[in-house]
Amino acid sequence: MSAEPLPALAPASPPPDLALARCDADCDKVLAMIPGGTRVLAVGDIDPVLLRDLEDQDCSVVRVAAEAVGRPDAPDPRGATEDGFDVVLLGGALEHARDPLTLLRDTKAHLRPDGYLVVRVPNVAHGTVRLALLAGRFPAAAPARFFTYDSLVGLVEEAGFAVGAVEREEADVTPPADGPGTDPDLLAAVAAAPEARTVEFVCAAHPLPWAGLPWLQRRLRGLAEQHAAARHEADELRQDLDAVNAHVRLLVEQQEASLRRERELRAKVLEWHDLLRRRDDELREANKAIEDGKRQAAEAEGRVAVWAAETRQWYEGQMAAAAAREKDLHDQLARERHNAHLLREDRDALDRRLSWFRQSLPGRVYRRAKRLLGRGR
Repeated sequence: MSAEPLPALAPASPPPDLALARCDADCDKVLAMIPGGTRVLAVGDIDPVLLRDLEDQDCSVVRVAAEAVGRPDAPDPRGATEDGFDVVLLGGALEHARDPLTLLRDTKAHLRPDGYLVVRVPNVAHGTVRLALLAGRFPAAAPARFFTYDSLVGLVEEAGFAVGAVEREEADVTPPADGPGTDPDLLAAVAAAPEARTVEFVCAAHPLPWAGLPWLQRRLRGLAEQHAAARHEADELRQDLDAVNAHVRLLVEQQEASLRRERELRAKVLEWHDLLRRRDDELREANKAIEDGKRQAAEAEGRVAVWAAETRQWYEGQMAAAAAREKDLHDQLARERHNAHLLREDRDALDRRLSWFRQSLPGRVYRRAKRLLGRGR
């Protein structure tokens, strides 16, 4: 449903400085306290995002300015909702009200008998605010009222409500860049202080049927604190569980990565095993070839030795035969030389006899007859 603005709606006041009074917290905790389909009276400067989220939950939202609540001349917002609202939401109104106690009391008139109040206020005790104050800074658009947990609960109970639940929006402590919070010891001390991480409180309070029930307020406040502590512990346990689950997921991922790596290594080992086996087979074949080569070499060496022995024997035989032939030739040469010597001696003797014959009378007669016979032809 769409929101129904009233003529008495005041203009939105400027939000306080986020660094010192309020942070941009989400609306989940407020939405968790307001079930869907309820009738809501939104008092003061409500976050438009929160209003849209309420409308998305099918809530009937009526807006009214904080100054118009309890004013006699202001239109009664209950006219649109018959007997009142299920929830009165104070967001950004209580810390800017001139009289927050009167504002809380006036809201009771707009609640149904089983309705309740939801208050959202910033926490002035947040660690960032403390460090900013130590640095001498103060919000330019500071609220008219500052609240801590005790002051908020005290004001709500004084207005005739019993605290049913208190939720906390939290954020880390961030010191100013040039302030004293840059000291690690001081930052650790401020961050460890109670409510140092609480940015704002979201309180659900139920109106008391009549005054004089402080014991009920204390009991409900104790139950609310126990519930908040239990929820905080549950959130811490959930965070621890998330961290454990994240660690388990990391371990599972690491285990899966290890298994993948193991499978890859096993495949590599098998591949190298096959390669080594093939290399062993090749090595055995090479060794066999080497042995065969050695055997063939030995056989060839034996054949070469036999051939060398035979060749040596043949050579020695040839050399002996050559020596014998040489001796025979030498002897034959000696004989030929002797025969030649004898022939020379015979020739010399023949030459001497021929010379003697030429000089003798028969020789001269022979030559003369030869000449005469030559002429006659």
